[in-house]
Amino acid sequence: EGLLETAKDRETKMNYLKNSLNRQLRRLVLVLTAVGLVVLPASVSALATGDVGPWTGTSNLGVTSTTAGAVAYNGFLYNVGGRDSSLNAMNQVQYAPINPDGTVGTWTTSPHVLPTAQWRLGVVENNGYLYSIGGLNGGGAVAGVYYAPINPDGSVGTWTSTTSLPQATHSSGV
Repeated sequence: EGLLETAKDRETKMNYLKNSLNRQLRRLVLVLTAVGLVVLPASVSALATGDVGPWTGTSNLGVTSTTAGAVAYNGFLYNVGGRDSSLNAMNQVQYAPINPDGTVGTWTTSPHVLPTAQWRLGVVENNGYLYSIGGLNGGGAVAGVYYAPINPDGSVGTWTSTTSLPQATHSSGV
């Protein structure tokens, strides 16, 4: 019985470490978007093992964006909201294909922008929908939650408001 508990504990610790590493890598991608350069590990599949290869520069985002939300889904990378170089809130959504070698393809700006300009928002994908959760705008923290369908070609559809958070929040990790 003690051996089973030890194996279970090790598995729990490994899962925690892998999840922690993935969160840290997502945060690093967000920080690097601040200078308009997104980088990915040489082998994205290395994330599954916890071993990260060397870092390599890849495609330029095309706009200066700080404190944006970012998420990867179905072979695409998404950059949502943020602040521009003058620190104005942005409502833009950009997306780019993630190539098989881990590099990022050409970024496209979606014609479907967030309903409100915001930064330090949480962004997550679920069942083919992109969600924007909370964030900051010129008036402070917001409680708004928006969602948009992700089309098979990676493009983002029209954003729709849904049930707001019970309390305004920002800088949430989702």
